[in-house]
Amino acid sequence: MLTVLGFPPAIVFATLYEETCKPLLCHHSAEGSMGITRCFENLVTKMTPLRSSAIIRRDCMQRFHQQYGQSVSSTVCLVCLFRPPEHMLPCQHSICENCLTIFGKPSHQAEYHIELSRCPICNDECGIVFRQLPPTKHPIILSLDGGGVRGIIQPGLLMVLETRLGVSIGEIVDLCVGTRVGRSKFHCLHE
Repeated sequence: MLTVLGFPPAIVFATLYEETCKPLLCHHSAEGSMGITRCFENLVTKMTPLRSSAIIRRDCMQRFHQQYGQSVSSTVCLVCLFRPPEHMLPCQHSICENCLTIFGKPSHQAEYHIELSRCPICNDECGIVFRQLPPTKHPIILSLDGGGVRGIIQPGLLMVLETRLGVSIGEIVDLCVGTRVGRSKFHCLHE
């Protein structure tokens, strides 16, 4: 008997996905739900040790990208339809960290850098390298305040810090926030 991690696909679908699909099927009969269950079972039969679920998902997205390739969302990753997106692509699609890891490949530039050659949603070429946080590292947040008259001190300190470290602040910081003036000071350092 066909199983997903030891469970029949119909039970896996009913447990994990059926509730989510119900609002979409409210205008359809019970046959619609059975059709989705059969489709899920069909996809499971295509999985082999050499053909992962990621490959099947990529093939499905490429087959249907004409129909939904123009869709964009800032609240859910359109690749997995599960996690919030974290990385914006040039084509304006955004994907989550997990999908970036699945559809990208490790970069030779540095550790914890992922290269994504094509958008998994619309198949547009993007050729971007994304930096991932190592699993043991928390994000570094730089918060800058306008500073008023003493506002010249922050950019000076940041430039000295960059010189001493030999790396730009933009490569170290994961998120920069601040007041209007403080934020503009940070951007001035990198222009």
